[in-house]
Order: sequence, then structure tokens, then C-alpha cells
Amino acid sequence: MKPSRIRELARRYAAGELSLDEYRAQRRNLIDGVAAGLLKLEYGELSVARDKQPYLRWFSGIALLLTAIGIGIFVWMEHTHRVDQPNAQTRILPESGPALVRTFIETNDWSDASLMQLLQRWKALSTREQKAAYHSYLFPRLLSQLHEQIASQQAVVDLSAGDKHASDPASIHLVHLQQLSATLGVEPVD
Repeated sequence: MKPSRIRELARRYAAGELSLDEYRAQRRNLIDGVAAGLLKLEYGELSVARDKQPYLRWFSGIALLLTAIGIGIFVWMEHTHRVDQPNAQTRILPESGPALVRTFIETNDWSDASLMQLLQRWKALSTREQKAAYHSYLFPRLLSQLHEQIASQQAVVDLSAGDKHASDPASIHLVHLQQLSATLGVEPVD
């Protein structure tokens, strides 16, 4: 490596070979010569020795190959994993009682399908998890909303009392709401 002229000048000044005035004068001459285009700055070579270049190419090639293989394996595993997974909608995951209550309150879906799913999940909970749900801060809100839904659905069924059909969608929905109320151990609404 060849040191540049400016570095050599700075090294000589630091070693005490030049006084401050001499250093400044020589530095000024170098800078003026470079600015005028009379002098060309020489920089040290930072390249790798030629005998090491084949090893670097070989190493780079192997690193690239291993990276490509790793990406291929990752993609293949992700694709295989997704294909082998059962349908997430049919699988019921175990959950805590308070989480079940919170999820139902947050979705605010009082459809028959949602009520049946809540009933099924509630029955799958352990007694301990059901007690935890009863003591959760959202359980009173669930009860309040359930009472409102039952009262509202009862009014709809009463309005259509002239059409006494047990298979009426409003009546079926009321039965599902009452099933949920009984399963949760809530007293019926008058």
C-alpha cells in the first residue's frame, strides 16, 4: 500500500520532522496543485491480493448456493404445512372462559350459528374455566346483552303470534337464545 502524499505529510508533522509552518506550507502547495490539476492524488490500494480472489469467488458461490437451498426448503415447508392443515373453521381450539366471553362480546354476532358455536365452546370448557368466565369483568355485559336479545326476540315472536309456527325463524332464534341462557345458568327473562 502506498500512502498518499497528504498522509505522508501528516505523518511527518506528527513525528516532529516538520514544524507547523513547514507543514502548512507544504500542505497548501499540495492542495493548490491538486486544485489546479497539476498534481494527482495517489491513494493506497485496498484491493485483495490476486492469489486470494479465487477463494473468495468459491466461498461466495457456496454461500449463494446455500442461501438458495435454504429459501427453497422454507418455501417447500410452508407450502406442505398449509396443505396438511385441517380447515381452521371446523377446528375448535381450547380457550379460556374469559377469552370466550370477550371474543363473543367483541364480535357482537347474535346469529343462530354464532350462538350454537358459543354453546358448543362453553360446554367444552372445564368447570374451572366456566367459573373463571362467570367472574370475568365482561360476563355481566354478556348477561345484560343476552337479556336484551331475549326480550327483543320475544317481542318479535309475540307480534307474529297469529302465525303460530314452531319452525318460524324468529321462534327458532328465541329457542337458541333461551338455550344459551339455560346453559349459562341465567334465570329466564319475564
